Amino acid sequence: MPETEDEHGPLFLESGAPLTNKPTDEISLWLSEAVKYKRNDNEFPLVTAFRKHFGLKNLELMKAQVAFGTEKYAEEILESRYKRSSGKQYDSKRMSRLFRRLTSDIEQKLQSGDLIATAIDNGMYSLDEREELSKEFWNLHNVSGYPIGHYHSPFEKITPPWRDIQISMPDTPQKNNISLNSKNQKELVKNKGGRPSKHDWAQISAIFYYYMIENGEPDLNMYGEQARAVEFIQNALSALNVMEPSDSDLRAWIKDTSAMASRLKKLGITTEN
Repeated sequence: MPETEDEHGPLFLESGAPLTNKPTDEISLWLSEAVKYKRNDNEFPLVTAFRKHFGLKNLELMKAQVAFGTEKYAEEILESRYKRSSGKQYDSKRMSRLFRRLTSDIEQKLQSGDLIATAIDNGMYSLDEREELSKEFWNLHNVSGYPIGHYHSPFEKITPPWRDIQISMPDTPQKNNISLNSKNQKELVKNKGGRPSKHDWAQISAIFYYYMIENGEPDLNMYGEQARAVEFIQNALSALNVMEPSDSDLRAWIKDTSAMASRLKKLGITTEN
């Protein structure tokens, strides 16, 4: 097998006991080879090699956790996965805590715009095209695409609004180029604060409110209803000489807002409550 390399050269480390259980998933197969060449002259050799092997574009959640999460915990989870696939003992409780921590890292970076995600709309009139999900989407949804706070029985078959979510680094790096190093990220937050949204969503909410007064709440199950609301908002922003969000961002925002309104109706929340 060819050696796994990173900018520090080949990775060297004896793998120890031979594999007793043949790994079945892609990451375990990669680890079984990479760990043979790992060396410890850099702090997170497996994470560095992982990024080079899998890249930083169009990653499923499990890979994104390692590529974009806190390096210390990502390194530990890779080592734990290797122990599991090689039949060695590992701490399953610690493993689940690591997954939760790395998932939290991803959620925070999606909300701030440090990471971007694309997915395919599961709606009735979906064209099965991949769309970029807005930063605001992640204030209402978890990384699996379900509304935050949503719960369903494991025996229920529930389809999330979006499928095949893939996470990437933005094509255009932010000013000062955010490092994947967690210490640098903390300094950036302390000194500069999060990147503000370039659109006034409060203003857009007011326009959408006016639209509903005039036209009623859009029924997203009816063909053309979402497009009509998007066009109204775009025309209003143009008349106000305000920069418009992308068509996909507006569609996602209207869908999320309408879904939340429907959810509140089902909960029976009224002014008396």
